[in-house]
Amino acid sequence: MKNKYSIVSSQVWLLLVWAMIFAQSTQAQTPTIQWQRVLEPGSTSRVLGVKATNGGYAVINLGRVIRLSDSGSTLWETSFPTSIELPVRNFAESIVALPDGGFVALVRGYSQWSLARLNADGTIAWIKPFSSVSDGSTSFSDTNISVEIAQNGGYLVVNNYLAGREGSYTRVFTFDADGNRNGEKGIPNLYPGQSRPYTVTNKIIRTTDGGYIQVGVGNNRDTPQQAIVTKLDAQFNIIWQNFYGAPALEDIIPNPFANGSYIAVGPDGSSATRVINIGSNGEANGVALLPKRLPNTTSTIIAGQNPLSYAVLDVVNERGGDLRLQSFNAQNQVVSVKTLGGSSAEIVNNIVSIDNGGYLVIGRTTSTDGDVQGKVSSDLVPWVVLLKAAPTTTLTLSEPTYNCATGAITFNTSGGDGSPITYFAPGITRSSVTSNTGTVEQGLRNDPKPITIQATQSGQTVSYTFYLGAYCNSTPLLPPVVVKPISDITMRLGESVPLIGLQEYFRDPTSRTHYRPFLRFSATGVPPGIQLSDGSQLGSPNAYFIGSPTTTGVYTVTVTAINIFITEGNNSVSTTFKFTVVDQPVNPPTGGTLALTQPMYNCQTGAITFNTTGGDGSPITYFAPGITRSSVTSNTGTVEQGLRNDPKPLLIQATQSGYTASYTFNFGAYCQNPEPPKPPTGGALTLLAPTYNCATGAITFNTSGGNGSTIEYQAAGITGWTTNPNQFVDKESRTASDVQPFMLMARQGGNVVTYTWNLRATCGQARIASSESVSKLHLTILGNPTSETLRVRIEGAEGQSVGLQLTDLKGRLIEARQLESAQANQEQQFGLRQQPSGLLLLKATTATQTSSAKVIKQ
Repeated sequence: MKNKYSIVSSQVWLLLVWAMIFAQSTQAQTPTIQWQRVLEPGSTSRVLGVKATNGGYAVINLGRVIRLSDSGSTLWETSFPTSIELPVRNFAESIVALPDGGFVALVRGYSQWSLARLNADGTIAWIKPFSSVSDGSTSFSDTNISVEIAQNGGYLVVNNYLAGREGSYTRVFTFDADGNRNGEKGIPNLYPGQSRPYTVTNKIIRTTDGGYIQVGVGNNRDTPQQAIVTKLDAQFNIIWQNFYGAPALEDIIPNPFANGSYIAVGPDGSSATRVINIGSNGEANGVALLPKRLPNTTSTIIAGQNPLSYAVLDVVNERGGDLRLQSFNAQNQVVSVKTLGGSSAEIVNNIVSIDNGGYLVIGRTTSTDGDVQGKVSSDLVPWVVLLKAAPTTTLTLSEPTYNCATGAITFNTSGGDGSPITYFAPGITRSSVTSNTGTVEQGLRNDPKPITIQATQSGQTVSYTFYLGAYCNSTPLLPPVVVKPISDITMRLGESVPLIGLQEYFRDPTSRTHYRPFLRFSATGVPPGIQLSDGSQLGSPNAYFIGSPTTTGVYTVTVTAINIFITEGNNSVSTTFKFTVVDQPVNPPTGGTLALTQPMYNCQTGAITFNTTGGDGSPITYFAPGITRSSVTSNTGTVEQGLRNDPKPLLIQATQSGYTASYTFNFGAYCQNPEPPKPPTGGALTLLAPTYNCATGAITFNTSGGNGSTIEYQAAGITGWTTNPNQFVDKESRTASDVQPFMLMARQGGNVVTYTWNLRATCGQARIASSESVSKLHLTILGNPTSETLRVRIEGAEGQSVGLQLTDLKGRLIEARQLESAQANQEQQFGLRQQPSGLLLLKATTATQTSSAKVIKQ
């Protein structure tokens, strides 16, 4: 463990540098209020908001969760009932959003702490108590308590314990995805052996290296309070702890502009908010002070999106205390400032960033005027405000005006703030750096190369690459063409998108000399979390998709290539492909075990790529009848034409170091989901029969008519109200033998239409009956606990290939074996003589099912 104390003197000058940067910031663009809600009746307890994964927001206050749409209307409201676990009344202390559209909340009764799971429709799935509020010697503090998503997909609860004369310290409780408590960890006190040490955690977040980082405050009876940042590993062991002077830090985020570093905020005395840039080893790389903070208030910070930024929300000492939102760019310059409130006091709680560069501000207010609308009483109640970035005029360079005979050139710009522009353009003679006219030098005209023109205004620099040779070439300019289709992509949540160079799918048919032709690329319909990185803007000849998907669904992505030399008329061509994002597997491979996952497949060409996870790095051989490949170790090939004409499920097997994994790929079902029809406009809005994939559960809402405005979709068992027509039917509904018809709904401008859709009829009685008749995979441990030999009976897998994995609770593989064709009641034995006492996990996997059993080794 490393310790650093305060901010070293060599960094004091950074205070001045940051002060100058803030003083010389770019002209602020004030965001505007889109809507605001006063949530009455409310509570003086804190209110927190979170962005839902399926659109809209959720706000938690006292004993209720209020689900809001993107426009701020209430979709549902759920109050936690009183019970034995939550006696008398309860407080909802914290909330996180889940990938399926649901939420997990931390709930406190008078004597009991519990986790509560809400489904996407607001129904309570479960409430599970895990600790009493006080056990006599230690107790939870009433503040600074939160639930977070853990690195392993479960949850963690951060609490500050008060232990009398022993002082206070932080304890972390961990839970699995079903809310079952599976561990706890006390983070060591920062002042061991000293009198009444006091440590409080204000915020803890996950880090990209698999660990966590926390901020807070600490002191003992003999020392003043100090701000603290602690870096933790995945098991909450301390990697380093740093001190940053008085008095505290209240919130922290990963630095959106520099991987591995962080930005933290907190008070500086009583009159300013302090912003600290913290390096990967805890060093303070800069400090900025935001003046006029109201004493005894708090601040919070969030990373902004589109464009990248970060924003600080605090309380400014104006009109009894207004909320102040300031956003900053990569140069730590203020890009927007907004104060919110009325003539009375406002209180900060938290802030949520939204995709379009705006923010959802969550606080409390006693005001009844100013920005606070619809409030009559002077009570302190929750207040939620959606802000969107004000329209900005961005400086842009466009194609210059050029005379090929004389070399005379004029730079053309649009937008900007009206202040002087300086230009940089090598190879062009001009009278001054601010002149936008000049002459291309004769040598460059004789041997034309691309010219990069740069324009700078108010610290903002933009570029334009002018292809001199192409501009003056007499060959007719033609639009690009598509040379081959882009293969459909299927990914799991959180996976990095494969590197796809778009230039190989398009071609510029024009033949030219003296330059290399480049195409500009754009894409629409990409899944959230994925973006297009167009290298052509920087002179690179290619563009790639980057990022990791964050929301499941089926997305139709349109990629457009533009010939940058054609300024009018037909200058582009587009192609589409399907991008499917699915959930992570319920039981992912553990201990590095080799596993086959869904392959990548092109329904038009038959091209297929096998995908694996885990393994020991040694060569893999594949067995896949009906697929032509160059060798047994090649993971790419083509499904034979005869099989594509009469598709049957493909059995793919991968063998590595004697272990064989299997995967059955139903490529016929994979390809039977066609592109959804484009909904025509005009006439009454109507819901049509949906497009549905019986194998995967992917469903697309189809409509006709309407007025062309945004359409929202909803269906119980499928999704809450959303603007995305591509969704998935819940697994429980797909597999239920008595599944009832679904009521599909669409609404547009207050007009709601419905369609009754029968999944059972769509997929056929025979298919469902067949799936109902399949025996369920089951493991029975014969003699549990056991000592030297584990005997297990496997049922429900007759004639199927079964993989068995025996691991300890840390996921370390003890033994793995593959049964090519199991018997009706197959028995297997595992030797345990060399294993220490403890709990083991045995997992059986077929192509369609998984079953697990716990084993006690004595």
